Amino acid sequence: MAEWSEQIRQILAGRAPSPSPAPADDVSLVRAAVLIPLYECEGQIYVLLTRRTDKVDHHKGQVSFPGGRYDDSDQNSLNTALREAYEEVGLQPADIKILGVLDSMLTSTGFVVTPYVGMIPYPYKFHLNEDEVAAALHVPLAVFQDPSHFREEIWEWNGEFIPMQFYRHQEEVIWGATARIMKSFLEVVGDEAIAWPLATPVPARAGKLQLGSQRGFHYVEWGSAGRPCLVLLHGALQTAHSWDDLAAVLQDRYRLLALDQRGHGESDWADSYRLDDYVMDLEAFLDHWQIGPVALIGMSMGGLNAMVYAVRRPSQVKGLVLMDAGPGLCEEGVRTLRDFAKSVPDEFSSLEEAVELARLFNPRRSIQNLRHRLFHNLRRRVDGKWVWRYDPQFKQFGSAYSEPLPDLWPVWAQVTSPTLIVRGQESNVLTQAVAHRMTEGCSRVVLAEVAGAGHAVVGDNLEGCLAALEPFLANL
Repeated sequence: MAEWSEQIRQILAGRAPSPSPAPADDVSLVRAAVLIPLYECEGQIYVLLTRRTDKVDHHKGQVSFPGGRYDDSDQNSLNTALREAYEEVGLQPADIKILGVLDSMLTSTGFVVTPYVGMIPYPYKFHLNEDEVAAALHVPLAVFQDPSHFREEIWEWNGEFIPMQFYRHQEEVIWGATARIMKSFLEVVGDEAIAWPLATPVPARAGKLQLGSQRGFHYVEWGSAGRPCLVLLHGALQTAHSWDDLAAVLQDRYRLLALDQRGHGESDWADSYRLDDYVMDLEAFLDHWQIGPVALIGMSMGGLNAMVYAVRRPSQVKGLVLMDAGPGLCEEGVRTLRDFAKSVPDEFSSLEEAVELARLFNPRRSIQNLRHRLFHNLRRRVDGKWVWRYDPQFKQFGSAYSEPLPDLWPVWAQVTSPTLIVRGQESNVLTQAVAHRMTEGCSRVVLAEVAGAGHAVVGDNLEGCLAALEPFLANL
């Protein structure tokens, strides 16, 4: 038996089971059991999950472990888990090495579920029951160990608002009893028992802070403390994950902090979205970390917020990078973005539907890039629809600002830190004329134009963006 599976077996064998969550004679409850199938592949532990079809009686379309309700032919709950695993995905009972059992769990739908942990061989010739299983999902256990994939939100369920814990992996939302069982498994087993096979840790970390306003601000962090710090501010209607690809390249040399600005991503919505509000949030965010002078990198709206902060707190900014942002933006280009933002649907039937719409608007971006960005910018409701995470007020404003911006040229004139302007060569938002005007008489300002990129310069041409950015950062 593999080292990790033997450790899990010993941990599960050595624990005292908790009492059943419901009386054994309560006939109103449905007895059920599931299998948590684990296997090793290329140095990592994987979990086999299924996505249920719409043909089943319960939990239609949900992600679940192989399993189901107790049958009179079953000798016990373990037989239930093994039988269901065979019926759903073709796992032969003789091929499953049972490592132990977790505490039974009472669900909101009236099931008492007993989870069994098992090790299975891999590769394996699975046979999916097309009436019950729409797809088999092979998910690295590291996904569930990484806190950035875990969420807790208030969901509407059967007319009530309840706290819901869930995991997100690619297009899948793993919630309900499945998420609770997985969380329980990780808590019982602990990280040490399942750390051995993992080749590398997941680099990104995420958290949520209560800042001065007492609102919750979500952030993503890469790299190690003690390295030069880069603070990343996304554009309007985007998220901190806009920077994932860039951070993956820079994290070995820098510490990077990306903020979901108010009303965006997983940060709380607010009553006001003035320019000053965003800047005060940034002040509170950086004050929290106490990290001294940083390099600020802002995309579009994030660049404007960073520029104002650099004037208010010049001693805290050792370098400023404006990604297709400046004090004078082309009204026609801004109107195009505003009209598109107002026209997008409030909900989508699938993530791919949203990806296709975004692809039509910006064909420069790869499908993979768009899918990744939209996965973090949308959330999947219980009914399966995908809806925007950002505050719906933004569609009413036609902007992420609730008030018209002031004239920012006087602000630009007061910036004293070394500054890099990264303009998309095909941008219709920051024109070449405005970009050149920003450099006039300013030896501290460097302008770089990225070929093949429009306004979304980082996503349109990451390599070109890095070619401009890395020398600038190295000289700070």
